[in-house]
Amino acid sequence: MRFFLSSVLFIMLGHIYAQNSNPYIIDNILHVDYKDLAELRIDSSYIHEIKFITSSKDLSNLGFPNKDSIVSITTKAYFKRSDSLKNIPSTNNMVNQNGIWLIDNKPYNGKYINYHLNGLKKNEGNIKAGKIDGLLYEYWDTGELKTKITIRDNIQNGEYLAYYKNSNLRVKRYFLNNSNVGTSEFYYPNGALNSTSIYKNKNFRINEKQYYSNGTFKDLDRSKYKLVLKFLEFVSKKTEGEYRLYPDKTKNVSKLNSYIKKFSKKIEVDQSYDEYYSSRGEAYTLKGDFENALTDLDKALEIEPFNYKAQFVRAHILLKKYENSNNIPSIDKKKICNALSKYIVDDVHRLGNSTINKLTEICSK
Repeated sequence: MRFFLSSVLFIMLGHIYAQNSNPYIIDNILHVDYKDLAELRIDSSYIHEIKFITSSKDLSNLGFPNKDSIVSITTKAYFKRSDSLKNIPSTNNMVNQNGIWLIDNKPYNGKYINYHLNGLKKNEGNIKAGKIDGLLYEYWDTGELKTKITIRDNIQNGEYLAYYKNSNLRVKRYFLNNSNVGTSEFYYPNGALNSTSIYKNKNFRINEKQYYSNGTFKDLDRSKYKLVLKFLEFVSKKTEGEYRLYPDKTKNVSKLNSYIKKFSKKIEVDQSYDEYYSSRGEAYTLKGDFENALTDLDKALEIEPFNYKAQFVRAHILLKKYENSNNIPSIDKKKICNALSKYIVDDVHRLGNSTINKLTEICSK
């Protein structure tokens, strides 16, 4: 059994009432869910207790006099949490006024901890005179360290480190007054160097080197990437935060055919560039030519296993292919589940929550 909560939660401070909303108290913090209950889920394995608040007095005090009940959820992590940790405030219980965190109308000083809905730490740091100051730690909803950021007086100044769920380093950057400076390093989930960039003068990138996950240098001929970026700009379309990859009648078919021809000509000259194949595969997908799309996507992933676009487009095609079938061949199931294992590491080709739910259902069998 799973309990679903929206990924967009509005923290209730004081007496706020929203019509057509579903309020929840999770670990003594009041949340309101707007309409959609399927966006973010709390697995029942994280839950210690569920109560229903039905007292009209209690409901009125919470700011919901017209509600019949409110669901109160206590997570196992909260139940086991020490009193000393419970006494550390969350910014959810503060008011932010012009960048200053206030408690009882006074700038807060001290440690703060915010939590995921499953009760595990989300982020923690220190506030000085109402401003975040010091090291800020962020965590994945499964407990692993996600980022370590140096903040001074609400401004990023110093080292920025980001990690994959497997604890391998993802990004290493430096900031000066909220701007990238010096050399930034980006890594693949397997620990191999992805790329390096040198920043100067407020995020202006002056040099970049990129590599495949096997360590081979990746040619960054701008003419190559220019075509890929132009195509991405043409096809990019998000629906409720999810990258749209199914055939789209709003896209000009002749334009898609034109891009397919352009990528084909590029591939005739250079068969080593994975993004030609993944982009042409995406164009085929938007046309509804799944057979040619899968051939190109498989080739892209043969060249670069961490080509996220290829992973995700292929997963969508296979989900579409087997949407009415309970028997997915093992080779295709492996491809689908590979996309699920990598969905968290890309900032452009994300899997939306509805797709993740489908993948999770398939891969848990």
